[in-house]
Amino acid sequence: MMVIQAPAPIGLAERRKRLAALRASMQNAGMTAVILGATKSLQYFTGLVWSPSERFTGAIVHAGGTIDYVCPGFERSKVGGSIAVPGEIIIWEEDESPYRLIASHLPAGAKIGLDDQVALFVYLGFVRELSAERIADAGPLINALRRCKSPAEIALMSHAKRITLEVQRRAWRNLAAGMRASDVARYIDQQHRALGGSGNTFCIVSFGSDTALPHGGEGDRELANGDVVLIDTGCHVDGYNSDITRTYVFGEASTRVREIWRLEKEAQAAAFEAAKLGAPCESVDAAARA
Repeated sequence: MMVIQAPAPIGLAERRKRLAALRASMQNAGMTAVILGATKSLQYFTGLVWSPSERFTGAIVHAGGTIDYVCPGFERSKVGGSIAVPGEIIIWEEDESPYRLIASHLPAGAKIGLDDQVALFVYLGFVRELSAERIADAGPLINALRRCKSPAEIALMSHAKRITLEVQRRAWRNLAAGMRASDVARYIDQQHRALGGSGNTFCIVSFGSDTALPHGGEGDRELANGDVVLIDTGCHVDGYNSDITRTYVFGEASTRVREIWRLEKEAQAAAFEAAKLGAPCESVDAAARA
């Protein structure tokens, strides 16, 4: 079986470098702290992977250099075993407000940045305890850091893509008449896992006329000879994702399909040619349409 060598995961030194950069941005923006919710940014800065729910779990990044983790009392041991950057863990119980608890750990009257990916009810919870005037959007600070990828991040992104490319090849070789779209999706999930990925983060498998719809048809169609096949799928490795679509024909392609394929290939080539540093995004679309 093919083995795809995995790069090293994001380490403590890189997460500390990210936090230092965030704190420098916070100080320039006059923020005393930034509150991170159960979002991808929480993982990016602290290594803590947490699914959002009605119970707040997150972190307070203080401009002075410390970090506090906040979670329900019954999740303390799990959070403690999951964080990558050391910090104090403060807990709240079911009869308490996590927003009031967090407010008590912040300087009175200070400007506080809030992760822009948190749910509205989280924002409103902080408004009740801190007032809207004290809450600033930390999204621009966070996004400015996250959009510049380090060599370690690029290596993980590339690895996730290598896995999904190989899975696409395996799925193509495994196709057989009579297979349902759900059969192919299950196979793709198994192969993502076999190659070291997370399993499917999403998977769209479409046959025939369903491939003309952006996200496939409603049913679980069977594959027939001559069908166009569209597979759009991905996995993640250490939080970094792949997202790769492939389209081809099972069996012989009709004259009409071959003609549309040729036109699409020409449009794609024109788009790649137009994609240059400094060119507006609309110029790429215009080149493809032309």
